[in-house]
Amino acid sequence: MRVLLFVFVSLLLYILNNCSTNPVVEQIKTNYNQIYITNQENISVSITNTNTYSDFHIVYITNYQVSNVTFYITNTTYIDTNTNQVYIISSNVYIAPGDSLMVYVYTNNKINSWPNPQLYYWVVGSASSGAVNKLSSVGEFVVFKIEGVDFATKKVGIKLRKDASWSDQEPIKSENGPLYDRIVSIPVYSITNITTNSTTNTVNGTNYITNRISRVITSPDKIFVHSPQNWWESFPYFFESETNIYRDPPTNAVFEWFGANYQGSGITYFLFYGPNLRRVWVAGDFSGWKPVDMYLSRDRVWWWAIISNTAPGQKYKFVIEKYNDPYLHWISDPGAKKNIYSPAMDTSGNESVIIDHSSYTWQSSSWQRPGYEYYVIYQIHIRTFYTNGPGDYYGWGTFETAISKFDYLTNLGITAIEPLPINEFAGDQSWGYNYVLYYAPETAYVGTNLTTVDTFKRFVDEAHKRGMAVILDLVFNHIGPGDDVIASYDPAYDWQNPQTYWYSGATPWGPKFNYSNPIVKEFLIDSAKYFMKFYKIDGFRFDATYYIAYNDWNNPGGSFLYDMARELRTFASNDGNGPNLLLIAENLPTWNWMTDKNGGKQDAQWNVNLSHELKKMFTSGPSILDMNNLSSYILASSLDNGLNNQNPYGLIAVQYLSSHDEVANGKRRPARDLKDRGSWGNSEYDAQYQTLTALATAIFARGYPMIFMGDEILEGYYTGDQEWFRDDVPINWSKITNTRVTNTIKAVRDLIKIRKDHVNKPWYVPITIHHNPGNKVIGFSRTPGGSDDIYVIINYDKQ
Repeated sequence: MRVLLFVFVSLLLYILNNCSTNPVVEQIKTNYNQIYITNQENISVSITNTNTYSDFHIVYITNYQVSNVTFYITNTTYIDTNTNQVYIISSNVYIAPGDSLMVYVYTNNKINSWPNPQLYYWVVGSASSGAVNKLSSVGEFVVFKIEGVDFATKKVGIKLRKDASWSDQEPIKSENGPLYDRIVSIPVYSITNITTNSTTNTVNGTNYITNRISRVITSPDKIFVHSPQNWWESFPYFFESETNIYRDPPTNAVFEWFGANYQGSGITYFLFYGPNLRRVWVAGDFSGWKPVDMYLSRDRVWWWAIISNTAPGQKYKFVIEKYNDPYLHWISDPGAKKNIYSPAMDTSGNESVIIDHSSYTWQSSSWQRPGYEYYVIYQIHIRTFYTNGPGDYYGWGTFETAISKFDYLTNLGITAIEPLPINEFAGDQSWGYNYVLYYAPETAYVGTNLTTVDTFKRFVDEAHKRGMAVILDLVFNHIGPGDDVIASYDPAYDWQNPQTYWYSGATPWGPKFNYSNPIVKEFLIDSAKYFMKFYKIDGFRFDATYYIAYNDWNNPGGSFLYDMARELRTFASNDGNGPNLLLIAENLPTWNWMTDKNGGKQDAQWNVNLSHELKKMFTSGPSILDMNNLSSYILASSLDNGLNNQNPYGLIAVQYLSSHDEVANGKRRPARDLKDRGSWGNSEYDAQYQTLTALATAIFARGYPMIFMGDEILEGYYTGDQEWFRDDVPINWSKITNTRVTNTIKAVRDLIKIRKDHVNKPWYVPITIHHNPGNKVIGFSRTPGGSDDIYVIINYDKQ
């Protein structure tokens, strides 16, 4: 591997003549700009700009003991038109190290506890191997010296051990596995093939130097390597001058949240997780888009910066440098709190935005999360729920237009709204399950005012003012494949590579997260905490949890689900919004471990079995109902853990006729199924009757009732309706004055009122249940007996 000296220049630049022959650092500064050049002899660097280029020109030059050479940028130099970066790559002639190699290992606490560590080494592709004792310590480095081996153009494997008997060792996962080894390439120093032009117009001065630092090795007989603390870290060697980037922040508050976090008074904390990157900078409006250095915490986990001249609304990006990659990459923030589209600067056409949460004043400041027995849930899709109110975004639904239907929902008796995922996804049109930013609301849902995220706060605030809780739909099983910023530096196409620390394996929809990595777990869990703290969210529904743990609690995903629920419940008890955080899993097939207080610790999980049984009425008629199965699904028997249920009321199921999945993916809305099933039993009356019997079953079954938007207005039956749920066809509210529809709404409201008026009754314990298979009738009691018993009798066959 050739060692590259990076010299960063902008526009016209002439720097550095007659440097010392001694291996010392010559430093040149202009404002925020820094260039380090070392161990050079009579180097002259000139930049010729024969065309007008903007932004950054970068010259990559390998070097060692070079004399009287001038480097030029010319028309023949490769130019990346996307970034206006200029590259010169030199190669071929090398000066190899001598017969000894100094290895500086940046240590961790484990190695520091070993009194006399050894470095075991072997030359890849040869029989040369051996072990050497610690030579000395230099700062936070342990130094070893390997002698008598020809390392020119070779790779060396290294492993740290406590002693000759291998009583302990440092597990370092290799680039190719499966052994826990480190393979590094020995630096090769070269200089050749430099394009020159003797007729250049060189401009003296350093006024245009950009904010970059070049990196060099001060002599050819040293390599510097990390000693990782965790198995997913697998760095190659790094440069000596890079050791000055290691620094812990002055306050641990920098580590509180991923991304950019405004502190007031112009101060923003920036935090980025990229342990396998060589360098990271942050650039934005606050720096005139000149990259500003970020430091790497001494545990080699976090890149951080504290910048004091920032303001809310300013845009920014991270600038990253990978190992073995000659290009710099400008990327948006994986932990961004807000993102906007901008002309592509590099791999991402988006820019992240600094936001200030103190700018919004909550109207429902006294709101506390409701009791666990309180919930009657209504599931909506922001884009298609309601589109005729103010603030439409190109005629589609937004948080503002949804607010305009809140009074309708409270009149219906709804106590909780559950929108499909509202996080930022690629494009403007989606169900939302392909989102890629875990801390940012979807820009298209904000409406015409795309400059603020306060709109979503108002959505929650207006719901709380009307007594409705808000449940967010979170996707922790995969990340969306479009506009995935993480994949730009931790490639999603190479999920099984041990250097891939964000992802591990795949789901049908995209790369699966690496639940063995505690930082990845923290990223996901903190995103939920973030919405709890800053948006006052009352509960969460977790999408497709089967693809997290695969119904195996010993799987790393099983530990993640347990830790997630435990941490979120602890956070809820201290966030000031009330301790009763509602957690719901969609686990298909259902798995009672999910609702066990010693297992997944979820309050409830979606009971898709009830939905499948009820929808048979609409596709084939009531005669096909299996009353034994229906009784079991009403009781949610398969989900019951008895005294070990997490939910204090035993409300272990979400019971529903429809959800977004059950009226799409080749399936249609119940009323449409009924209308199209033939000439029998497909009238408006039949649609109303069967919808009411199905919804009554969900409302009075054991668990939390949920209605999918539009079921209560017989959506799908009439012209102009959604025949199935689509993200490009809105709900048809024009029929709401239809007498049949109006009567159906009233009946649903009355059913919900019965449940809410008796909320103190043990709805979770159907003491007895009876059914008549011939007549398709079910009856059950909802109280243990006494003067105020409640009996439910449902006739599915209208006979």
